[in-house]
This record gives sequence, structure tokens and C-alpha cells, in this order.
Amino acid sequence: MLVAVNDAATIHQVSAAIYQAVLAMQQSHPEWLHEKYRSLPWEQESHQTAFISKLVLKLSKAPNSQLLLTEVETVLKLLATAAYLQTAEFQQLWADLNSLLQLSANSHNQATETEQSVQSEGTEVKTDGAIAILLLDAENLKPDVAVETFLAQACTYPLRVKIAFANWRNQGKYDAELHNRHYDLIHVPSGNDMADGKMIVVGSSIRDRYPAVKEVLVCSSDKVMSNLRTKLRQEGLTVFQVHQQGDVITVTNSETGTRTTYSTAQPPAIPSLEDCITQLKELI
Repeated sequence: MLVAVNDAATIHQVSAAIYQAVLAMQQSHPEWLHEKYRSLPWEQESHQTAFISKLVLKLSKAPNSQLLLTEVETVLKLLATAAYLQTAEFQQLWADLNSLLQLSANSHNQATETEQSVQSEGTEVKTDGAIAILLLDAENLKPDVAVETFLAQACTYPLRVKIAFANWRNQGKYDAELHNRHYDLIHVPSGNDMADGKMIVVGSSIRDRYPAVKEVLVCSSDKVMSNLRTKLRQEGLTVFQVHQQGDVITVTNSETGTRTTYSTAQPPAIPSLEDCITQLKELI
């Protein structure tokens, strides 16, 4: 099963499943965990959030499902003993992860086939082929993988297209990170509101470019985006206004007026996977 993995929600589900497996080991079979991980407070929400966020970031770099599972196996070998890999619990986890990835691949293929059919035949898009699109002013907001997962969950339809606007010469390596997360990158000249202007131009014609779109996430705290949001609503699209104030990201549904929030404040850190690998090598 060699398929691309570009669904942030699926990667988050895989990471959460691994966390649940580790938690179950600690509670029922602590001997399956390497000794240094047995006493960590895995049940605490802060550690759950930190572990899943770090794992999502690591797994998001895998270009396909096969390499993603290889990364998962590496993580499990780091955390658990060889005895765990022979258990029925591990076999069930592995089967569940394969099922998640296969479902994601099937969903992605169906959405792709629907969009290609629309573009080639000019037929109407069926409701079950609808998609959500994210427009990002990357000079204004810089969502990480965890935030992106939160934004995707706010939508009714799968988030299939992500477009980021910025003068990439001023953004360090952020363009490379977004490229690895399957964003389309649009470069603009330096200057005030240049990213805003280009985002408005592209966003205003988004329905022509992507006839399957039903929802649009407009990620910018700049007030100038109000005109774009209004135009998209007039075209019958559901628009989500995404803005950040301090550590809090707020998503407002233009149709219902409901708001959801997400805090980017970092919870107490647990050792990174790379640090754990180094420490394990030293112990060996």
C-alpha cells in the first residue's frame, strides 16, 4: 500500500492511536515499556498533547504510507521492548493503523476523481465530492501541524487544497516546511499588504479554479480580508475567519456565527524523540 499521506487529520489519528497504545501499556503491561518511559505521567492531558504534537510533526514528513509506517515502527521500538512487538495488542494496533491509512487513501482518490471529472466534463459537483480550501497569509499567521489539524476539524468537508501567500525570502525555512505539508506557495514582492492583495485576488476566483469548493478558511488577522469573506459568502460558500491574538487562535463560522478556539501555548515538554534516541544509544 504505497500511497501519499497528505491528510493532517489522518496523521493526527495515527499519532493518537500510538499514544493510546503507550498509555495502555503503562496501565496494564508496564514491563512492555522501556524502563525510562514507565514512570512518565502519560495520563496527563499536557503530556498527551505534547507527545501527539511531536509525533504529528515527525510523521508529517513521511512522503507515503509505507515510510510513515516505518517511522511508526521506529518510534514503537524506541518506546517499547521487543516483547511488545510479539503481542496481540501490537498486531491489533498495526491493523488499525493500516486501516486508517487505507481509508484516507480511498477518500483522497475519490475526491481527486470527482474534481478531475468536473474539470474535464464541466458537470455539476456532487455534494459528496465537496472540499474545503485553506487560504493562508503566511506573513500574518504561521499555523503548525497541530493548528492545521484543528482547522481541518472545523470544516464539514475534507481539507484538500492549502494555498499560502508571502514574500518567501523573508520567511526563513518556513516555505520548505509548508511545501512538505503540501501547500501551494505563492510568492509576492516585499511591501505592506502585498500578501493580502494577492490572497484577495486568488481567493476571489477560488470557485472558478476549484468548482468542488464549499468551504473556505481565510487565515489572516488583517481587517482588509473582510471584503474577500463577504464576496465568498455571496457566492454561497461557507467562510471561516481564522485569526490569532496572543496564544489563542479563533475560528468563526460566517454562516452560524459559532466560534471555536485553540491555544498554542506550549504544555510542559517531554523529551523529544531525537533526544530519546540519543539517550538510548548512550545507554546501550
